[in-house]
Amino acid sequence: MQIDVLESNILNWVKMNLSPSFTFRENQLETIKNIINNVISNVESNQVIEAPTGSGKSVIILISAGVLNEYYNKRSYILCSDLSLWKQYYDFIKENKLNFGYLKGQLNNYYCKANNNPIRCAECRIAGKSWAYLMTKQNNEYPCAGACQYIKDRRHACLSNVTLMTYQCFLYSLMHQEKDEENDKKNLYNITPREVIFCDECHHMSDVVMPLFSPHIYPVDIEIADKVYTTLAKEVDLPKSPAEFKNNLMKYAEELKSTDLTNKQNLELVTKFYNEYSILWNAVKDRQEYYITAYKRLNPENKSKVTKLYKSFENIVIYGDQFRDLLKYLESEEFLIKEVLGEQLTFYNLKQDFLVYKALLNKASHRIMLSATVGNIEAFKDDIGIKYLTKKDTSFTRVPSIFDFTKSPIIIYDQYKLNYYNKPKLFPKIKELTYKICKQFAEQKGIIQTTSYTDALDIYNSAPADIKIRLSVYSNSTEKEEILKKHLSKKNSILLGPTLNEGLDLPDDLCRFIIITKIPYPQLTSEFIKKKLELFKGWYQSITSLKVIQTIGRGVRNEKDYCQTFILDACFFDLFMKTKDQYADEIQKRFVIETINNV
Repeated sequence: MQIDVLESNILNWVKMNLSPSFTFRENQLETIKNIINNVISNVESNQVIEAPTGSGKSVIILISAGVLNEYYNKRSYILCSDLSLWKQYYDFIKENKLNFGYLKGQLNNYYCKANNNPIRCAECRIAGKSWAYLMTKQNNEYPCAGACQYIKDRRHACLSNVTLMTYQCFLYSLMHQEKDEENDKKNLYNITPREVIFCDECHHMSDVVMPLFSPHIYPVDIEIADKVYTTLAKEVDLPKSPAEFKNNLMKYAEELKSTDLTNKQNLELVTKFYNEYSILWNAVKDRQEYYITAYKRLNPENKSKVTKLYKSFENIVIYGDQFRDLLKYLESEEFLIKEVLGEQLTFYNLKQDFLVYKALLNKASHRIMLSATVGNIEAFKDDIGIKYLTKKDTSFTRVPSIFDFTKSPIIIYDQYKLNYYNKPKLFPKIKELTYKICKQFAEQKGIIQTTSYTDALDIYNSAPADIKIRLSVYSNSTEKEEILKKHLSKKNSILLGPTLNEGLDLPDDLCRFIIITKIPYPQLTSEFIKKKLELFKGWYQSITSLKVIQTIGRGVRNEKDYCQTFILDACFFDLFMKTKDQYADEIQKRFVIETINNV
C-alpha cells in the first residue's frame, strides 16, 4: 500500500469527523498508519502495541476503526475492560458525532420502564419476544420498544460498522445468540464476528474471559435450585423428587470439598453435579415457554409473581451454562482447578490461553491489542492463546512516552526484602519508612499501595495521629468508590489499600507521591496460581512487574504532571533482573537506588 495515500485517507477522515482544533500527539499518526497498513496488507494478524499514558490510545483506536471502515470496508469492534473506560470512548463518540454504535451491556445497565426490571427481564422478554422482533416494523404488540434505550442502542450497535462494547458485553452477546429464523439469515440483530477487533487494556483479556467459565457452588445456590425445583415439581413431571434432587446436589458439593481427591475424581464429581443440575436446567428452559405463553393473560399481581420466577429461571439457565462451558472447553482433567474457601467452591479451567482464543481471538481475522502495560510479550502471547490461531504472525511495538519525568524519580530502597519469611520481622520497619515519606509530603496528596487489606489496616492502625487523619483506607470495592470521591476534595489525603494499581486517574495535585510497600507477587497459597505458574513459566514474574508498572503510572497523567514513586521492598531488584525487558527506557532512567541509612 502507498503510505502517502494511507496518510491522506487518515487526514481526510480526521478533517471530516473530528473537531477543527484536533491535533495529533507525537507518535499517534505513525501508530495509526502502522495499524491500518498491517490490516489492509494482511502483514500481521495480531498487533500488540504498548502505548504509555498520554499517548492517546483511545484516539488511536477510534481513528483507526473509522478509517478502516470508511476507506477499506473493514467492520470492527472496539472492546474495553470496564465501564469507566467505556464512558471515555462514549463521550468522544458523542462529542464528535461519530456514526459508531455502542452497547453498554444488557443485564443491569438498562432497565425496562414497564416493569422496572433489568432489561433481560423486561415485559417483552418474559412474553417471549426476540430482540429482532422488537427492533423490526412488524412489532405491533410493544410500542414502548420504539422508545426503549436498550432496543435503540442494540439496533445501532448491530447495524453500525464500528461498535463500542465492554469485553463482558461482547462475550456474553456472542455466547447467548438468539434464534430468529427470518432475521438470523441476515444476522441483522445479533452481535456477530467482524474483520477487526480492537482490544484496549489487552492485559485484562484472560481475567475478563475467565469468570464466564468459572462456576461456583455456594449453599445458597443449592437452596435456590431446590425452591425452583419444588415449584416445578407441582406443575410438571420430573424424574426425581425434590428431596432426592437436593440431597444429590448437596452430596456432590460436600464430596468436592475434600482436598484428597485426584483430578480425575474432581472431574467425575463436577460432571455428576452438572448432570444432576441439568434436570432443573432443562426443565426451566422448557417451562419458560409455558410462562411466556401465559404471561399476557395474567393480572398485574400474578405478573409480578411470574416476573420474580422468571428472574430465578434466568439465573438458573446462566448458572447451568457456566458448568456446561467449563466442561465443554476442558481439554484435560489436569486443567480443572478447584478452590475451597469455607462454604464456597469455585472451579477454574487452567487453560486461560485456550479460553481467550476460543471466546475472543477467533472472532476476527485481525486483532489489534493495546495497553499501557503489556508485560513480557512472550508471556502475554502464551497467556492469551495466540498459538491456537491459524495465522500466528504477531508484531510488538512500544510507543515512546512523550512525558518529562525529570521531577518524577522512582526511588528504590535496597535493604528490606519482604519475602514470606522476612515479612513479620521487617514490616514494622516498612511502616515507619512509610510514615516518614508521608511527613515529607505533609501538604500533598498521594497513594500507599499494599498487597492486602490486612496490611493496609495495619499501616492505618499504627500510624501517628498527624498521618492517620490523612489516611483513607477501605476494605472492599464499594468503600473504595466512596473514598475516591472524598479524596478529590480532602486536603492532603492519602489513599491506602491493595487495589490502587489501575483504574485511577489522579492527575496533578491529586497524586504527588506513590508508595509501594511490598512487591505484589500473586499468592502461592492459591492452587490456581501454583498450577498456572507450572504451565506458564514466565507468567508469574511478568504479571507482578505488570502490577508494579501500573502502580507507577497512576501519578504522571499529562505532559506537565509529576509524581515521586517509592518502592520500599528490596525484592524489586530480583524481579527487575528477571523482567527487565518489560520496563521501558524512560522508566529505567527514573530509577534512583536509596540506602535506608541515608533516609
